[in-house]
Amino acid sequence: MTDDQLEAALRQLNIDVPEPPDVQAQVRARLSEPRRSVLRPILVTAAAVLLAFSLAFAVSPDVRAAVAEFLRFAGIEFRQDAPPPIPSIPTVPGERTISLAEARQQFDVKLPPALGEPIEVRVSERVLSLLYEGKRLDEFEGDFGPAMAKFARAQDIERVTVNGREALWIPRPHEVLYIDRNGQWQHESARMSGKTLIWQDGGVTLRLEGDFSKEEALRLASD
Repeated sequence: MTDDQLEAALRQLNIDVPEPPDVQAQVRARLSEPRRSVLRPILVTAAAVLLAFSLAFAVSPDVRAAVAEFLRFAGIEFRQDAPPPIPSIPTVPGERTISLAEARQQFDVKLPPALGEPIEVRVSERVLSLLYEGKRLDEFEGDFGPAMAKFARAQDIERVTVNGREALWIPRPHEVLYIDRNGQWQHESARMSGKTLIWQDGGVTLRLEGDFSKEEALRLASD
């Protein structure tokens, strides 16, 4: 991997990449100092390069090869490895239907005005799902460990903003499954997801799914 490719891989994941130090100038400046100090800037630079390469190995598609790694955002794991098999009838353990009034008693329900009231409300162990015609809005506390895993390529994940907050937009279908409170994958819940917008409001993660454009998704998510 070239230096430019490494820098691009780190910047793709919003990792700050500082300007490279002028090692030659540092060495010349140190030549007049005691011998024991000459190697210090070189060693520091080498350590920084090794650290950057380690980060690139962990997250860059170019060097990841067969290594399965993930990125986490707002309580959702974004996996780069192969997704699990999807059952013929996906089921979410413990999921049940409740009224919106009941949901408001149990959850800090976030209801974007443009969406209005849902036609159906479901709740599982950690996730509240508001169902609309052709759309669904999942909500959960995203600060207490991952609640979902998504299998989407890094190049298919776009950083956007919702109400001034960082958000992620996934414009292609991808696999998704639930994760329980113990961190175990609920394989029976695996299914194909449509286009998705993910953002946070306070400590609540919101996941809007449907067949819409990025512009329409951002409009629906706005306060």
